Amino acid sequence: MDRFKPTLTDVFYALTLQEIAAQPGLREELGDNHLDDVARRAFRYELHELSYLGDEVWGLGAQGVIAQLAPPPEDSLRELSRIRAAGADGYYAALCRSALVHLFWGEPLRAESRLAMAIRHNGDGAFAHHALGLLKGYQGDRDGARHELQEALNRETFYDPRERIGRALAALR
Repeated sequence: MDRFKPTLTDVFYALTLQEIAAQPGLREELGDNHLDDVARRAFRYELHELSYLGDEVWGLGAQGVIAQLAPPPEDSLRELSRIRAAGADGYYAALCRSALVHLFWGEPLRAESRLAMAIRHNGDGAFAHHALGLLKGYQGDRDGARHELQEALNRETFYDPRERIGRALAALR
């Protein structure tokens, strides 16, 4: 594996891995893919160290590791029928969590679709704007990422998510 300069896509994929790790029970939706192993293969960093990607890293990078992921499980949270079954209270969170899983598998269009539904359902929620900021960063859209992450920061009231949003904003500097 060669050294490489991480792109904005790499940095935001690393932040997405950390966000998945922070969501209760979401690791189980990844099938045979283990977040710690994915982080090590992609960047040669442990999962908890990913917010400190330097100017050069070793590994496969985001696109390289996505190409090697085990396929998603059949009963994944990603299915809309399961999301709808979550009920009104869980619908918004299930859509946001589903978007993170789609981004994990390198499916930005599906992630964006889930986030659009989440924002239509609850436009005042921080989670969808946070996930959309991660998606925009993954796509290389610095301005879009900054806007969505700032929206998330303005709406978020809890310390831990605010800290993760702040790390994502700092990655844009």
